[in-house]
Amino acid sequence: MAWNTKGVVGARRFLDKVWNLQSKLTDENNKELETILHQTIKKVSEDISKMHFNTAIAQMMILVNEMTKQISLGKEQYGQLVQILSPFAPHITEELWSQLGNKDLVYVSWPEYDESKIIENIATIVVQINGKLRGEMTVSADISEDDAKKQALEIENVVKWLEGKKPKKVIYVKGKLVSVVV
Repeated sequence: MAWNTKGVVGARRFLDKVWNLQSKLTDENNKELETILHQTIKKVSEDISKMHFNTAIAQMMILVNEMTKQISLGKEQYGQLVQILSPFAPHITEELWSQLGNKDLVYVSWPEYDESKIIENIATIVVQINGKLRGEMTVSADISEDDAKKQALEIENVVKWLEGKKPKKVIYVKGKLVSVVV
């Protein structure tokens, strides 16, 4: 394949974003990033073993974009990003690692992901009336059946379609669907 220097620009921009994240570092981890960080550690670990390097980098780009949106970023979280990026950009990650106050990134063990933090804690549930989509709601993934049914019946568009009628049956499929039969 012919060498194209334009491909280097995108890689440089990504590494600049990673470098610039240092300005957001604090001692406390950002709770909003826990899920995506652990998902990324898992995906990159699996992709490296399968030699799917492009998808591993794509997942890291998603993580870096999320980190960029945040006001603050924990040093530990940033360190884990640096660790999983190290096989792809060893020189810059070694420098970033030393700026975090550590030595010899090459000898540090690979970060572990926490299976409990990979699970999304929100779910989007669709609401149907007589088999037709009439709304959706974003709720906690562990919402109870009664709460899901109650919230579904309070959605403005659902109320409009019920026109004051009492539902004959309300069916809940956990984490996916509330179906109202009128």
